[in-house]
Amino acid sequence: MQTTLSGRAPSRAPILMLLAFALIPFVALGAHGCRPQPAPPPSTPTVVSSWTDTAREVTSALRWAVPAARLLLTQLLPDATAGVVGRVLDVLADASQRLDTALSVYETRGGDACAVYAASGAVRTALLDLADALVDHGVALGVPLGRILDGASALVDNLVPRCAVSQSWASAGDHTNLTLRSIDARARARGVVLRRDLDAIRPPEASR
Repeated sequence: MQTTLSGRAPSRAPILMLLAFALIPFVALGAHGCRPQPAPPPSTPTVVSSWTDTAREVTSALRWAVPAARLLLTQLLPDATAGVVGRVLDVLADASQRLDTALSVYETRGGDACAVYAASGAVRTALLDLADALVDHGVALGVPLGRILDGASALVDNLVPRCAVSQSWASAGDHTNLTLRSIDARARARGVVLRRDLDAIRPPEASR
């Protein structure tokens, strides 16, 4: 046995304590490291939505938005609604009805989704034509109609894989955004600040 300068045998307590502390991580690893840990829950629930949900949202919104826009524009631009703007609203109303009918047939009887594809394309085109006609009168398409346009464009893009007749394809959503930016640029080039009156249209129940 070794002795210190004082003649006493060294204490083994500090050495044993150091070994005990050094073994703690390995003990913990043996107790927990080999057990499968449960995956953390997702921070937000995942919502699965089909193209029919998008189509139903578009048709439901068009059902109130077209007459509300017509009423407001008749008060705001009485002469315009008797001309080009009024005719574009008529086309939009007709396209809206065709989309609603095509969707109802698909949901109740199954069949050809491409009828919905064609009708949603007509809705998209009519809304872009409306934006183009309104800019000549200093009025913006407005947020509610803009959201419907986004929905119709998304619907077209979703149905392209099963309904497109050409191999060449470009996103309807991208083209919609480019067209709207072009319309805004046309107004700015004339020094016109577009009125936002159509932002105010609401569903009947929201107006009560």
